[in-house]
Amino acid sequence: MHWSQLPTTETLLTGLVAVGILGLYLFVSRQTVSGKELLLRSLLLAVVLFSLCLIIWKPQYAKEQQTGSAFLVTENGLSVPDSLPVFALHGVKGDESVTSITDLAMLERSHPEIKQVFVAGYGLDPEEAKSLHRIQLTFLQKDRPEGFNWLDYPHKVKAEEALRVSGNYYIHSSDSLKIRLVTSEGAQDSVWITEKHPDFTLNAYPRLPGNFVGEIQVIQNKEVRHEPLPYIVTPKGPLNVIVLQAYPDFETNYLKDWLSDQKHKVQVRARISQDKYSFQQINLPTQKQQPAILSKASLGNADLLIADAESLEQLSAQEKKQLQTAIAEGLGLLLLPDDKWPQKADVLGHKFAVHTTGIKKFIPVQLSALDIVSDAIEKLPVAFSDRQIIVPIVYSKDKEPVATYMPVGSGRVGVQLANGTYTWILNAKDKVYSTFWTDVLQGLARKKEQTEVKFKQFPFAWEDNISSLVYTDTAVAEMTVQYLSGIKEKIQPKIDLPETRVTTYPFYPAEAGWLTVTSDKDTTHAASVYVVQADKWKDLKQASWFQANSRVRSVTTINANQTFTTWKNIPLVWFFMTLLIALSVLWWREK
Repeated sequence: MHWSQLPTTETLLTGLVAVGILGLYLFVSRQTVSGKELLLRSLLLAVVLFSLCLIIWKPQYAKEQQTGSAFLVTENGLSVPDSLPVFALHGVKGDESVTSITDLAMLERSHPEIKQVFVAGYGLDPEEAKSLHRIQLTFLQKDRPEGFNWLDYPHKVKAEEALRVSGNYYIHSSDSLKIRLVTSEGAQDSVWITEKHPDFTLNAYPRLPGNFVGEIQVIQNKEVRHEPLPYIVTPKGPLNVIVLQAYPDFETNYLKDWLSDQKHKVQVRARISQDKYSFQQINLPTQKQQPAILSKASLGNADLLIADAESLEQLSAQEKKQLQTAIAEGLGLLLLPDDKWPQKADVLGHKFAVHTTGIKKFIPVQLSALDIVSDAIEKLPVAFSDRQIIVPIVYSKDKEPVATYMPVGSGRVGVQLANGTYTWILNAKDKVYSTFWTDVLQGLARKKEQTEVKFKQFPFAWEDNISSLVYTDTAVAEMTVQYLSGIKEKIQPKIDLPETRVTTYPFYPAEAGWLTVTSDKDTTHAASVYVVQADKWKDLKQASWFQANSRVRSVTTINANQTFTTWKNIPLVWFFMTLLIALSVLWWREK
């Protein structure tokens, strides 16, 4: 309590009691004690009573201070300066001059004079900064981190479908290195990385179902670095495909035959004349009534819709609305464009940023899974702009996107620019044709993750590092995490609004390896996720935190070098000493 806070109820009550005791003593002692002695004893009693009041009040004093700075060392921290107080976070080891703290909130509470913190090393989990009120963070990472800057691949694939690993590996020197993908079935694909070409895509086609941990190998100067790559292979199942055909053509007819051979369930609506259509069911039971393949229910069950440009234009307003809703909820749409499409570059109202490249040309398509370059195929004279988020599925040999898509809600809208892929079959290149269309379908088909569990910073979570599990379902309940050692742990939900379709669970993995996650609301569904060792993928962790930290905004309201007032407690030992001395003298005088 500071003097400026007086009076308070507490001080008034204790003060009145002390004055009453002093007055009563004077009244009782005035007849028996002489005037000077009574004055001395009264002063001593007043000191005793006042000391007791101060012990109860716990007074404080104001102290003007300058805002200061500190240095925070995180994992893989830089050199420590001599001019600033130094703190260490997340178990980072330091010498005797380094003060260990559990989190930034602790630093803010215990050191109110610190308003600027310079962070060195991998950085901080972005969640750390959200709890701050006064401290401004400055991250000292100046250069783009060397090594893996980002990595993306599907956590779960179906048997014989592409396990496509994409990423970026940045190197500062002019040297080159090789990145190789190794699965449980052996070495699958590799690519050379240089400073000018840091991006890479590696492909594998696993056949055996199960949980596996493959490897990404970085080979440079005869040294090999091994990083774990966990993935899950599920049994192959058929897709539900809808095909809209405005007129008969070889491309669509061959594609329907291939879909049939692959055991996919296909519904076809082909236009015969104005407002008249023929319907075909492939690998489906025959229906007596005409199927409503563009109904809300049918689109909700479908994984992919394939259509030519004219079929989409002929849809009614109601059909377009239902199709757009289905795409937003996860349906994939693939357009087979005609020669006029580049003029509008529109797919159901979704505009692709493109420019024409002249006349049609024949290009070879690169199929990494076969380790060959296909026969040249005719491609529309279109190139995609870098200003738009476009995800390539299949490239040409010259790295031009041949099949690509844009994300729309939970679904994908794609376009395939190669004309006449059926000529591969005519030229006895059936495997090329099958691989091409398998990649296209896998890239666009609905991603069935209604009850999927994954890490928020997928693809990895690190042992002994803050993480978050995301459960893509409306169910909000406790989750049970079970490690390979048998240890079980309960984690509580944190609802992320407005993302009402997902629930986030803050999580601190205690062990590396495969773990099982089960919702207490649905114990029949168990998901497997993988936690990597703390010393693995360090550059990827550094890059992910570096990118997240670069978006952290200052939360301080006090400028550096500005004065501010803090309140310090007066040590109570002084009041106890004064009390004892005054009591001793008073006792001696009374004696």
